[in-house]
Amino acid sequence: MSQLNLQVPLNPTSLGQVSTNMLYEFFLKKLEPNIFLIGSPDINSFDGLLPEDFTKWLNHCCSKAQSEFKSSDPTLRLWHINGSYESVGKNNFLYFFHEVDQMTKTEKNILNNFEKVFSPCIFTENVGKEYGIKNISTIGLGYNSLAFKPVEVDEYQNNPTVITLAGKFENRKRTAKMIKLLSDNWGNNSKFKIHLHVFNPFYDQQNSERCNAINLQVIQNACGGKIPDNFVLMGHFQKLTDLNRCYNIADIVVDGSGGESWSLPSFHMAGLGKKTVVHYNSGIKEWANEDNCWLVNSSGKISADDGMFFNSKAPFNAGNIYDFEEEEMVKQIKNALKSKNKKNNLTNQFSYEKMADKILENIL
Repeated sequence: MSQLNLQVPLNPTSLGQVSTNMLYEFFLKKLEPNIFLIGSPDINSFDGLLPEDFTKWLNHCCSKAQSEFKSSDPTLRLWHINGSYESVGKNNFLYFFHEVDQMTKTEKNILNNFEKVFSPCIFTENVGKEYGIKNISTIGLGYNSLAFKPVEVDEYQNNPTVITLAGKFENRKRTAKMIKLLSDNWGNNSKFKIHLHVFNPFYDQQNSERCNAINLQVIQNACGGKIPDNFVLMGHFQKLTDLNRCYNIADIVVDGSGGESWSLPSFHMAGLGKKTVVHYNSGIKEWANEDNCWLVNSSGKISADDGMFFNSKAPFNAGNIYDFEEEEMVKQIKNALKSKNKKNNLTNQFSYEKMADKILENIL
């Protein structure tokens, strides 16, 4: 079937991982959409996880796209709102992420020029409707079962409890607050190892040394100037198989983010059976509940402004995020530490097969 145009990124970002998983499902369904790539393709993070036939299929769908596409066919773009108006078709659909509680005039205008728009979470759907977005609905993400699965890993000597904080360093994710909290309560304690999967590659995409220096500096600042000796700073993982092994080492994952479309790292670690403590808000509510996580309720809202990724005066990414009380987060982490693992069914409940089926149902 070529009566479908896709405009997607294939890269190591969250959007790129979602795109790759979605395309893999279309491959399994033996569809042949016309694929137009956004940016330079890079699926090296999936090395060893995708069959050779998928790569051949992907190359075929990309190479034929310009000669076979029709602008009247449905065109699905998986991208940010900013830049999403660039399309090869006239019958346009958008799948996007949005993490704050407002939509700007520019965002509203762009979204309302699509036939339909989809986001991963009801939170974004409700925000969109509040700000006058028409034809917006929720299509949940899937569990990346290609990459994240239980594997045997080497454990630390003396068997310390491994607490993992994951998600790139951002004010939106309340990363500095979480690092200080972990430092104050579990830092320099040999019974614990604190894994920080917080490397943000977007601090400087042109200069890797400067990017590394900024990442180190923000962590040092969050710790009050000195990083505890039991903190382990994780760099940017090039392959998902390596990231999966590191996720498997964790005993507990903690997520204090104040605004998400989904929060893939904690979601995947929860699916691996790790004790999961989450700030219960926005897109995290799609998959986290009292049966599978320790929940920290929000204490109110604060501005998402950070001078880099979010700006209240900008045409995109303006709004508020949620915050939490430190005492409540510490309490729930301690509850998780002394409790047995909770059971969950995330790997079966959320699949990219379901996501792909829902997308096709809505655009064809």
